[in-house]
Amino acid sequence: MNDKNEPVIEFAKNFIDDCSNFEIKNLDSAKSEQNNSPDISLFSDFVKEYLNPIEEEQNQNLIKTGNNILDELCIFEKGMFKLFCTDEFNVPLARMVNSFVIEAVAGGNRVLIISPYPNIIVRNFLKAIVRKNHQNNISCFDDKKLYFYECMPDDNIIDLTEKLMARIIDLNIDVLYIPYLEDLLQNYCTKLPIDALKYFYNFAFDKKISIVSTLASLDYHGWKNEPPLFYPQHKLDIAVLKKNLPSEAMYITSFANNVASFDDWSVWDSINDTPSKVSVQSFDDFYTFDSVKMNVKGFNKDI
Repeated sequence: MNDKNEPVIEFAKNFIDDCSNFEIKNLDSAKSEQNNSPDISLFSDFVKEYLNPIEEEQNQNLIKTGNNILDELCIFEKGMFKLFCTDEFNVPLARMVNSFVIEAVAGGNRVLIISPYPNIIVRNFLKAIVRKNHQNNISCFDDKKLYFYECMPDDNIIDLTEKLMARIIDLNIDVLYIPYLEDLLQNYCTKLPIDALKYFYNFAFDKKISIVSTLASLDYHGWKNEPPLFYPQHKLDIAVLKKNLPSEAMYITSFANNVASFDDWSVWDSINDTPSKVSVQSFDDFYTFDSVKMNVKGFNKDI
């Protein structure tokens, strides 16, 4: 019997004698690394180091609206000119952006609208509020820091903005909104519209405010007392815009039924190394929006 146990006893004796040199290692612990060992890290650490600076950069100058999805789209940024543009005719581009601006106003931001069309702006904003809140309240903007300046259709928008600069600073404006910019640029010569867009880009950067505008193909129907047989149309040249404005300044938008789509170069899809793809859905002709989806970081985010 003793002969059978001798190998076990011998193994136990050797094990006990070796305890002084015995060590239990946690292979996942940084303390287990030797001073002269290669620097090996968890891959998850590299993922976080890669993504965090991108997110921090995107949110550095973000103007919060309180609408989480809109904030993630980085539409309102201090120091940035954002132009929603399309080469399509008779699409509700400005009404869609109106709905974004209303969210910014509701979130407490100070917004100045410049437009030659006060009646159109008022009507569209009131319709949006009624459809959003299901109530007709003419005092809905009484406690909001929403301002309006009525310009003339033939005003030089660069000179006008320079004239308003002191008031913009005095009012501590967060967002300068210029809808229907095509109507203010249509009488300019070839070079001036591009100069105006570059001016807004530099103005936003210099004054650290957000400038948002819309620019679409111009469908001119003439005066109401004119009966033209053919209506002239002026198609917006997107290729010229791409040559003169950085990609992150433009939301080149297309419409199909009740969905608007655009690439958002301010929000980078780091997985696919492309700008994020955004779609905005509305069932009331874009007076309000029902959902915003962005395909970024490999999955969809819904409002």
